[in-house]
Amino acid sequence: MTYARSHTGGRLRLAVGVALLLGGLWALQHTGWLRPPSVATLAPSSVTYSVVSVQDGDTFTVQTPTGPQRVRILGINAPELAHDGNAAQCWGEQARAALKGLVSGHDVVLTPDPRSDDIDRYGRWLRYAQVLTLDDIGLELITTGAAQAYYPASEPAPARNDDYVHATETAKTAHVGMWASCGST
Repeated sequence: MTYARSHTGGRLRLAVGVALLLGGLWALQHTGWLRPPSVATLAPSSVTYSVVSVQDGDTFTVQTPTGPQRVRILGINAPELAHDGNAAQCWGEQARAALKGLVSGHDVVLTPDPRSDDIDRYGRWLRYAQVLTLDDIGLELITTGAAQAYYPASEPAPARNDDYVHATETAKTAHVGMWASCGST
């Protein structure tokens, strides 16, 4: 009799505890506290995607389960192509060709930086990119003189910024890529 009473009481306490926990989780979810970010606004960490197209020397498009998504390589800036009535910058076409050569026909692994925003003001994912044969596409573009280290002054420096700045200075000194042809950018 004692065992039956204590066993029933334990089940009742467990049932009440589970009900309270589930009720609390329901309340948190419906007030927005537990809602996950939508896939349209935030890419998961280190996910592999197929490249669809390359827009310029630091931007390309990948295919996601919800459709195409533009990606801006984090921590770099490449010379601009002609757009919106603006002339192309020196080495813009070469920078686009360099990125295209690195990612076209490959799957890319995209990795966010915890110090940086996930998305820029144009809706592009801000990510580091790599392919099977290359660990850091941004660093490769800088090393070959197709891009330089960059981040907006209003944002914190990305984690790889020191390496990117060093690679930029090395490429400038060696007169590689745009540094051989364009003077200052």
